[in-house]
Amino acid sequence: GYRIITLKGKKGVMDSTGKVVILPEYGFLQSTQSGKWFVVKKKEGHGIIDLTGNFKPMPEDSKDYLKYINGYIIAFGRKGRGLIDDNGQWVALPIYDGFEPMHDDMARAIIDKEERWFYISKTGKEVKIEGAKSKNDYGVFREGLGPVYNGTKMGFVDSEGNWVIEPQFEKQPFNKGKAQFVDGKALVKQNKRYGVIDTKGNWLVDAKYNKMTPYFTIPDTPEEIAARTTLKGYFKFEELSPDNFADIKLYIINDEGDTIAKANTDTNGYFMFT
Repeated sequence: GYRIITLKGKKGVMDSTGKVVILPEYGFLQSTQSGKWFVVKKKEGHGIIDLTGNFKPMPEDSKDYLKYINGYIIAFGRKGRGLIDDNGQWVALPIYDGFEPMHDDMARAIIDKEERWFYISKTGKEVKIEGAKSKNDYGVFREGLGPVYNGTKMGFVDSEGNWVIEPQFEKQPFNKGKAQFVDGKALVKQNKRYGVIDTKGNWLVDAKYNKMTPYFTIPDTPEEIAARTTLKGYFKFEELSPDNFADIKLYIINDEGDTIAKANTDTNGYFMFT
């Protein structure tokens, strides 16, 4: 692997043998997710450098960059924000007022005058779904599918904007892994109950639980991917949610819906798995 080193306030890169592969002469240096390219700042402006020292400047009309994530740079141009790839080329022109990071080569963007959010692909194609307008109507793309709320129900679309799983689920916050596919499974809500579906929309765990939470962390960075828990793909949920807190049943289930651990509350009301 490689690591960033600092010498007299300047940054460079060293490999696992201790060899300096990029001299420490840059004021700013950030590793890309591929581990082969680095976003840098030098006198000529922003650019991308590889491990042989070849420097590719950013497009001339780029003014500054916001962040690098998932293979793309969110950069500022003269008229707004856009996306630059690892080759230093615009893949989405800087005409947008808001931009979210790329996931599965799909990002969320907004042009203020249109007063609506939409998806944008790595080729710069805008994908707008009828009925979906706000940022919270578009979820993060994972495993080729993006959750979208059309104003009535939520479903999943592909990168062309076609419904793969028709809108039939209730809207829920697109955070903490909800309504996002991981290992071919997503947690969804229907008729005020939670369950788990596959990428075809088939139920793996029926929607019958009052509360359900993915028992994993969605990895975004190389460090998160390396530290990913062995409990990936598991879910924890509460059944029935009765008025009496002590009667709540909490389980951990596997991908097939089999119970692998059950928790009971102790005298202090804490869950203890058995």
